[in-house]
Amino acid sequence: MNAEKKTGRIEPIGYDRVLYTRGKKGNISESLRQLLSYMENTNQNNAINEDLRDIQQMVDQVKRDGEVSLRYMKWFEHDQMMYEQGRKEEQENTERERKIAEQERKNAEQEKKRAEAAEQFAKAAKQEVKIAEQEKKLTKHLLSDQRLEDLQRALDDAAFRDQLLQEYGIR
Repeated sequence: MNAEKKTGRIEPIGYDRVLYTRGKKGNISESLRQLLSYMENTNQNNAINEDLRDIQQMVDQVKRDGEVSLRYMKWFEHDQMMYEQGRKEEQENTERERKIAEQERKNAEQEKKRAEAAEQFAKAAKQEVKIAEQEKKLTKHLLSDQRLEDLQRALDDAAFRDQLLQEYGIR
């Protein structure tokens, strides 16, 4: 079983060599040096030995073959079309994601405003309950002390009511 079947990927098996066309290190043969130079700049001038001239003839023949050129152009055009389609789809996805993010931001702002309003409402309700409790205590004290006229006046006069609340140490 080879490495591709085990992992699903093609992995190097055995000895590999990396050839760098502009490298200075290592001892390579002159024919390999010529091949690397030719690979870097494939033209008639760099086909300086018989093997390279044979390769250059094949390259020239392929370049002259209209069917090969047509297939290459179709392949290139197909790749360009796929690239453009992918780019367009990515732009559409980006715009869709931007709109979703904007809507989520708006929703979050609305929820924050609702939460703030609910918090304010709760604070106001808590304050009203506190005031009602204080007024209840004041009423009990005034009734206990039989100060009915002061109780009647406290119902209509907020300043007097506050004075009584302080007098009884309720506020």
